[in-house]
Amino acid sequence: MNRTHRLAAASIAFAAATALAAEVDLSGIDTLLMQDMDATVKELEPLIGAKNPTAATEAVVFLEQGLAWTEEYFTGKGVADAAKLARVGKERARAVQAALAASDFGAAQEAAREVAKSCRACHDVYRP
Repeated sequence: MNRTHRLAAASIAFAAATALAAEVDLSGIDTLLMQDMDATVKELEPLIGAKNPTAATEAVVFLEQGLAWTEEYFTGKGVADAAKLARVGKERARAVQAALAASDFGAAQEAAREVAKSCRACHDVYRP
């Protein structure tokens, strides 16, 4: 597939995702929670890099709780793929916690990047 075809395919996929997001009723979304989670996910990797397990654990516990709320929210809205993204993010947050508990900061950073990917994947489609 040449560059033009890849660009066209990406544009079509983006348009389809945007149309899907427009159809999802996001009333009742806790925007303050989402903003706090966004800030926290950006802080997580630097906290791990600074080898601050206490602050990193507090951050990732907050993210796990927020992702649990998000999963429940989208499940209630009947949006299975968004609920799945939140569930996967929650599982990845648990992996960060496990790595931190084992003082494996390298694995914790890798898992934190995966949490951020989960957030981005959902926001690409469902961010209001």
